[in-house]
Amino acid sequence: MKNLSFELYNNPERCYPGSAMAGQLILETTKPINCSKITIEPNGLSKVFFYRSIGHGRSRGYSNQEKYFSGSIILYEPVDNPSAILPPGKYSYPFRFLFPNNCVPTFNDPKGKATVKYELIAKVHIRRGRNLTKKQPLTVCPILDFNTDLDLCRPVQLLSQNSELQVTVSFF
Repeated sequence: MKNLSFELYNNPERCYPGSAMAGQLILETTKPINCSKITIEPNGLSKVFFYRSIGHGRSRGYSNQEKYFSGSIILYEPVDNPSAILPPGKYSYPFRFLFPNNCVPTFNDPKGKATVKYELIAKVHIRRGRNLTKKQPLTVCPILDFNTDLDLCRPVQLLSQNSELQVTVSFF
């Protein structure tokens, strides 16, 4: 049995542009692993999909994606003995990386036509076998500066005739 998990020191739901994400990758195995390396890959990706009318009641779908950032951090690689085997046990690999200063906040269109998502992907690269992979979603929040955007300091007034309306305001 092999188990791969993240232990993050920061809240993965509150990441900010320019901030650090730190933690450790935990690998537990009950059998020896013929491992060539262990990596984590922080990624930021946007995707968009939409239809545009091309006339006569027909439409055409368009899609695009863009990588905002990606990287690969090697946590383990046997240098002296490339054919080394990890014996059964529990292993911990610390890591730390910085989000770029120009990160766009996480976004998910309710209709599913546009997304901006961030994630950590851990991989145990197994020789002559199927790699072990674990994904951890991350949420990048916008930075709100109340000193530069005075509109953020103004009171919010909500007028509604609907008594079933529920509003939640949260401050971090």
